[in-house]
Amino acid sequence: MENRQNTGLKKRKLLRTVREQEPAIKEMCQALKEMESKVKNLRDDNNRLRGELLDKDRQLAVTRTLLVDRERQLTKTQTLLADREQQLEARTLLVDTKEFETEILRLKHLLAEKNDTNNYAALVSPETITEVIQKQTPVSPARTPVSNRTNTVQSSVNAIVHHGSFQDEAREASC
Repeated sequence: MENRQNTGLKKRKLLRTVREQEPAIKEMCQALKEMESKVKNLRDDNNRLRGELLDKDRQLAVTRTLLVDRERQLTKTQTLLADREQQLEARTLLVDTKEFETEILRLKHLLAEKNDTNNYAALVSPETITEVIQKQTPVSPARTPVSNRTNTVQSSVNAIVHHGSFQDEAREASC
């Protein structure tokens, strides 16, 4: 019986200890549940942040790929632009060369005309022109008075001589 008494006493002591410890145990259980909830929230946050990080990594990879593609396009565009500029410079040089050649030919032609006009003016003096005109005049001396004939011939000579010099001045001014 003593054994039973001891056992009963032990049970009572144990129950008393459990009752005394019960509020502390409940607090610990409550704290444990709260900690478990916090750990779960932290795990969820951690998982969410990992997902966001993976998304950001994917976006970064896509952006880098796009950047590389854009850089390639930029390089191609710059190469094409340089080629076009070279072609344009070549065309401009060609056009300029053609314009210069055309201008040189025009100036040579004007110079040749000027030389021809000067040679013609040197070969044909007012006296020789008067003689030529008098020989080629179809009007008979009987119908036209002599003074009138001389005035006509003189005005023709002046017109021919002045006409050549005005053309030369106009050509020189345009050059």
